[in-house]
Amino acid sequence: MFNLLVIFLLILFGVAGADVMLTAHVNDIGLNTYTVGYVVGALSFGILVTSMVAAKWVIHWPLQIQLGVSGFALGLSYSIIGFGANLITLILAAFMTGACNAIFNMSSSTFWQKQIPYTQLARFFGLVGSLASAVTLIGMGVNGLLSEWITAGLTIMLCGLLIALAGLLLIVNLSLTRKYKKQVLQENEVQ
Repeated sequence: MFNLLVIFLLILFGVAGADVMLTAHVNDIGLNTYTVGYVVGALSFGILVTSMVAAKWVIHWPLQIQLGVSGFALGLSYSIIGFGANLITLILAAFMTGACNAIFNMSSSTFWQKQIPYTQLARFFGLVGSLASAVTLIGMGVNGLLSEWITAGLTIMLCGLLIALAGLLLIVNLSLTRKYKKQVLQENEVQ
């Protein structure tokens, strides 16, 4: 559960100020700044379509895919936005980022609802909301500082790779947890 919270906060940290970063990146690669609207629109469309269409299938996927793979893919697709040098690449990567973000958000909310007692759920989400606000503000500052030293595209790529690494660690953690639970269950059956 802690790893899931960490990846959630890393996503907020990484995408904090993404609109400013994206605008600077689009400007750096020589596109008109109004094309940022296309990229943000593709990201929103990815979230919307995935939320509406995929919800009935996502719940049947193993947790490693729901949370870990979606977090890993979210980070990779977000880093591709930073690497992208043309509008089509930016739009496709933004759509994938939105789709993976929707899957991760749906799955993490459901996971937390199942793991946290009902009487403590409101306090937990209040704490997460407070942490999210703080992390977003810190992320804006750090992303701004990074952009002073490196380009906006590299900043986006670095944040995306950090999110992907957290997703990879979450895959490993969920796989080991699942394996451990299976082993304990088998040992209890033998006794």
